[in-house]
Amino acid sequence: MTERLNSNLTIKTLAYDLGLAPKGDPVSEIVKFCQSRVKKMLSEMDCTQDSSGILSLVAAKLDTEFIEVATAQETLQMQKQFVAAGETGLAQLQREFANGVLGITVLRLKKKPFERKYISVINSWGRNAERSYFTKWHELIHLLTLTDQSRLSFRRTHVVCDKKDPEETLMDVVAGHLAFHPPLVKPYAKRNLSFELIEEIRAAVFPEASWTAAMIGIPKAWPHPAVLIRAALAPKRSSSELQLRATEVSVNQAATDDGVFAVRNFRVPEDSVIHEVFAGKANRAEAIEEMEQWVSSDGTQWVGGEFVVRATRIGDCVQAILTRN
Repeated sequence: MTERLNSNLTIKTLAYDLGLAPKGDPVSEIVKFCQSRVKKMLSEMDCTQDSSGILSLVAAKLDTEFIEVATAQETLQMQKQFVAAGETGLAQLQREFANGVLGITVLRLKKKPFERKYISVINSWGRNAERSYFTKWHELIHLLTLTDQSRLSFRRTHVVCDKKDPEETLMDVVAGHLAFHPPLVKPYAKRNLSFELIEEIRAAVFPEASWTAAMIGIPKAWPHPAVLIRAALAPKRSSSELQLRATEVSVNQAATDDGVFAVRNFRVPEDSVIHEVFAGKANRAEAIEEMEQWVSSDGTQWVGGEFVVRATRIGDCVQAILTRN
């Protein structure tokens, strides 16, 4: 995903509009830009150093009000109130949410002196409530990256990833970094990162976050090298033959700094514990493996040396966490 975004003209333009010099990696530069802004906000104000307090502080600093709606009826009622107040940017709120939009942020057109400049309406219908924490951060990233050219734009978040434009996808990537504040994760770093520990951290520190968001975000915030892999049957680009491949790969900053190289679409080595779990020999297993076992048909290989691989079966795929001993 990140490779495609780095080569996208919209993302490169956004980086330049933000005053960045992205070179070949505009996504990383935008992530660092947003992290720096949030760090500055936290240093300027006293706030509760928990996930909820940080979220509220950043929303206040960016001058937006979160409004969550839990049902279609509540959304329609809220829509009527907005339109009556002159906020025409939310005139299609119920239809948008019924079509899968998770969040909309608009500039208030009829702002009263006591109101915040922006409104961020969050779709918490049914199971969308599980995503509301991440959706709020997604909407905040839009405000963190507003440029002079986009200050009047409406923002939308879609359920299905392939329906998103590149900028919406980028907002998800950045939100994945900021929603899980590294200093809140660091106290757990004396232990080995595992699926059980991720759930423990989520429940204790990020209770509003979904398990899926925590599975992605906590390894990113981990202060030691960590790689997250989703393996599933997928074809090679030039073939229709299905093989077990790393369809998603996330290398955290500590691993990147340590020289780890891993990218998606590589075949899973046949002697990897990931294959064992996928074959149903165990629901969950772990083993010590070399990153260099991962080799593509053209001879390219992953780099990083020895890692502990912890793999678990989730539906029709295998999720794996790779960490140092």
